[in-house]
Amino acid sequence: MSIGDVLKSLREEFPEVTVSKIRFLEAEGLIEPERTPSGYRKFYQQDLARLRYILRLQRDNFMPLKIIRRKLEQFEVDGAEAVSRPSRSQPDDRVAPAEPPLPPMSAEDDLVIAKIARDFGKYGIEPRHMRMYRHFADREAGLFQQAVVPHRGASNDSKRRAVQSLNDLAKLSKRLKQLLLRASLREHLQP
Repeated sequence: MSIGDVLKSLREEFPEVTVSKIRFLEAEGLIEPERTPSGYRKFYQQDLARLRYILRLQRDNFMPLKIIRRKLEQFEVDGAEAVSRPSRSQPDDRVAPAEPPLPPMSAEDDLVIAKIARDFGKYGIEPRHMRMYRHFADREAGLFQQAVVPHRGASNDSKRRAVQSLNDLAKLSKRLKQLLLRASLREHLQP
């Protein structure tokens, strides 16, 4: 299958998936489609199954790529079905993930997120609604990584510039979101 065919196959279950997302997962080494002599990606059924598994872990369990890489080792041994559904004796990763979050996330960040979710609850916004924010953050991170990572070299200076670029993009994004939200709510905020 071509990357377009893969996208069509995934769209029903993952309407938010894009070609860019698939390319990003390839750049991160999570999928490795075959390449034709002219450089086009060529996907097989096992590539599609692996991709579905990755996307489910991100969507349903909010797993960072580091943990997904570990899960993929088990995926290769057991197959997608055995790994994607926890057995009764196997703990559910959504309830108590064993691995710590990736930097820059910390236990403090997790606590702040939990408090924000609690505070949203005061306004009738339930924890399930947090998925929208997680989805948006993942897509935004993927976009920023695509913009910055290809320009990152091996030198420490290059890595520092990449980190600074990501921080700058995050600040710009925060400001833009505040302004867009304010514009969308303007008629309700007027006295």
